[in-house]
Amino acid sequence: MRIAVMGTGGVGGYFGARLAQAGHDVAFVARGRQLEALSAHGLRVESPLGDVTIPRVEATSDPAEIGPVDLVLFTVKLWDTPEAAEAIKPLLGAETGVVSFQNGVAKDDILRHVLGAEHVIGGVTYIAATIAGPGVIRHSGRLQKLVFGEYDGSRSPRVRQFATACADSGIDAEISDQIEQVIWEKFVFLVGLSGTTSLA
Repeated sequence: MRIAVMGTGGVGGYFGARLAQAGHDVAFVARGRQLEALSAHGLRVESPLGDVTIPRVEATSDPAEIGPVDLVLFTVKLWDTPEAAEAIKPLLGAETGVVSFQNGVAKDDILRHVLGAEHVIGGVTYIAATIAGPGVIRHSGRLQKLVFGEYDGSRSPRVRQFATACADSGIDAEISDQIEQVIWEKFVFLVGLSGTTSLA
């Protein structure tokens, strides 16, 4: 698969590196010091499941330099969603899927408004990963799971292809035929957890 990672932070950097390590064609969109490090030294993941070093990666701040891809992993901060969605339009071909692994329940409404509903795949991720330094992602624990699916519940070729790519890459992945419910379930969990952590 030709995959673009929009937002090379903890989530995008981790899963993008795993996919690239397995031989998939992955391009990374980043900015600032992260982009400088990716361009100069590549991408490194430190993980209890095994470290990953990709010494040379395709990295840019401009999605137009990448061109159309099969799938976009959309992993920017939630407040950057409208601007980032506009920026990824050059990544879209007729069948390109855009799967957001952000938290929240309004994320895909924004993507549908900007990109068109036909491009949007629902997604949820379960992982603790952060930027440890420019070009370095640190994964804590052993949990690293993606759940994704078409909103109409179909097992489209693009979600099946991505599931196969994840399996090839050692990523725990699941196709859901009720992805909207899964997104809400994670949101409800995070609401309770956020309140507890704020008090603590």
